[in-house]
Amino acid sequence: MNRLTKSTRVFAAICACFILIIIAIGLIIFYLSNSYMGKNKAKQVIYNRYTNADINNIDLNEENNVKVYEIEYSNLSGKFEAKVNAITGEILSDSYLNSGVQDSRFEIPVFDNQENINLDVLPVNSKKTMDKISTETAKIIALSDAGLPKSDITFSKAFCEYVSDSPIYEIEFHNTNSKYEYEINAYTGAIIKCDIKQY
Repeated sequence: MNRLTKSTRVFAAICACFILIIIAIGLIIFYLSNSYMGKNKAKQVIYNRYTNADINNIDLNEENNVKVYEIEYSNLSGKFEAKVNAITGEILSDSYLNSGVQDSRFEIPVFDNQENINLDVLPVNSKKTMDKISTETAKIIALSDAGLPKSDITFSKAFCEYVSDSPIYEIEFHNTNSKYEYEINAYTGAIIKCDIKQY
């Protein structure tokens, strides 16, 4: 009887330890999946996307029940504000700031596949207004993506044409080393195509 009792106690102890381990693993997974990445990692997300960025300010806020880092940064093309998911590190949006004030006519939605854009789900410049961004804004988008200052390049093409009933800016410029050709969605500011040819 004592052997059975001892065996039962050992088995119960092993089961209890096993259950505690499972609970601990679950808590760790829950903590990791709901913990914020931290300001330094959020900054690194911007540096990885824009190598020439200078980060001016970073704040943790909440939008639609999602914690986001709002990161103001600047480069040779101007001032911008990116919103980064504080848990996943996903860039939710990237906006051009005009003298420190967000330009409501220009926000760059970030898409996995920028060639397949559904205008019905866009956060700004929606089908209700169908406002196009300006040619100057399209130039700024291209220069920002290329990481080049306006003073170092010469524009050879900058116009809007309709492709399959969608307005597309064709932006072309060059410097002493390379030629850059961009196609930019005139509603969203999303870069559809980028071609760089080195001399």
